[in-house]
Amino acid sequence: LTVTVIWFLISYFFQGAMVRSLSHSHSGARTEEPQLYNLVENLCIANGMKMPALHIIETRARNAFASGINDSTYAVTVTRGLLQSLSKDELEAVLAHELTHIINRDVRLMMVCVVFTGMLGVSAQILWRNMRYSLRIPSDRRRNQGGGFIVLFFILIVLWVGYAATLLTRLALSRRREYMADAGA
Repeated sequence: LTVTVIWFLISYFFQGAMVRSLSHSHSGARTEEPQLYNLVENLCIANGMKMPALHIIETRARNAFASGINDSTYAVTVTRGLLQSLSKDELEAVLAHELTHIINRDVRLMMVCVVFTGMLGVSAQILWRNMRYSLRIPSDRRRNQGGGFIVLFFILIVLWVGYAATLLTRLALSRRREYMADAGA
């Protein structure tokens, strides 16, 4: 329970910094990217929503995503390749799609799913490693352990089933939410 609480606190308070760090993005302020900033600002005004932070990834790949868990941490990240390859109208449609994820709170839902999936996956891996180590203990010590091995094996099975269930749920939610964001955009 303590590990779970710590995991959630770290995820809650540092998720924005982790996303920026992992994606190698930088700020897309009004002074640096005025055209992009104006597009997002106009869409936000039209929807009556608070302006999310803008980030840019310097890559030729074409991608965009929304992240964050509340109004102060919401962000839209766009790659340089997307900015260079799309017309203004196409870029506006992509940005509207990402803003719809924020409006529908999809990004918060996916963040919770990712945290649960990660937590269950790491727990299952730790337990698996502990079980593998316990198999190497001499047989006279194993007899003194009683049914501990069976309990650990049962917990491992439950963790892996939970991990698979959260992963499948995340994938099912993601697909459905993408269609909803397309319609909302």
